[in-house]
Amino acid sequence: MKIAGRQSSGGEVLPQGLAIAARPGKSGLMFFMARNFLTAAGVIQRHCGDDTALPAISRRLAELPAGARAELLLEVDGPADHIAFESAAEIKVVWVHRGSAVAGALPLLDALRRMRMPAGFFHAGIGCESAQAKALRAYLVTECRAHPECIRASGYWRKGSPATHDSLDA
Repeated sequence: MKIAGRQSSGGEVLPQGLAIAARPGKSGLMFFMARNFLTAAGVIQRHCGDDTALPAISRRLAELPAGARAELLLEVDGPADHIAFESAAEIKVVWVHRGSAVAGALPLLDALRRMRMPAGFFHAGIGCESAQAKALRAYLVTECRAHPECIRASGYWRKGSPATHDSLDA
């Protein structure tokens, strides 16, 4: 499959908009992403977000075709906040419970650090509290060597100011 993009100095194809260089059988990484994301057979999508991202993640999963695979890393208060997702895709969910987490804790970041990351090029999207989204993005760029242009991170809210939306891309 040929996908429009431009090459970086490292040789990997960088996306234009929200497309990625995806091929059947090639792993990819995606945390919460917008609806224009290109779905390719064999690409595993990973979505990451807190309860504020659940409606968008639900919509995205409903759009996935049979045969697609999605892995979710989702933060909620506790088991009573788990929801079911409707999708033709195969879905694996890892629930992160903030419960009585101390102020300033970053439960999604802690869980992400424990996850196995794919080798090579990947695309990531993040939707959660702003400080945590920023920390997740920084981790992916510095520790996982993700290309900064290949990450879409949004702070849907900020502690002390719930009516904010921060775009944390590059």
